Amino acid sequence: GNLAAEARRLTLSGAAGAARYPPKELFLRSVRLHHTAPHLYPMIFVKDHYSERLLFSSKMLSKDTGSKWKQLDAHCAEFVMPVPVRVEEDFKVLMKDKAGEYYLWLNTRFIEGQQVVLEARDLDRYKYRHKSGLNWNLLVELNFATA
Repeated sequence: GNLAAEARRLTLSGAAGAARYPPKELFLRSVRLHHTAPHLYPMIFVKDHYSERLLFSSKMLSKDTGSKWKQLDAHCAEFVMPVPVRVEEDFKVLMKDKAGEYYLWLNTRFIEGQQVVLEARDLDRYKYRHKSGLNWNLLVELNFATA
């Protein structure tokens, strides 16, 4: 009885939490990498969590498409989406380069403002990369626009 009551309480508090943060759609405009090097500019893939549908792949862009990594300063590069990528609820951003791949999961309900910055230690599978590609100072910045 006691366990069931606790489970019910947690379910209700989860529902209340979700109600406090209603679903919203955002548009991923760009990805910036801070403290990186040109040989580690990754391909970018954006996936919808529920359908596992690929929403964007930089691999599919032709060489003459304007969206490439652009060096902003000595330690920062930016990839601007050719068209902002619509994301809603749970989504995944996967980055793949010569040293391996790493990714992050986010939910638009909990994104406040128009920017999210994550450290290397917050990225899934980052620690499994080849040593040549490990840089614990890496910051991944996602920039959004609202509908």
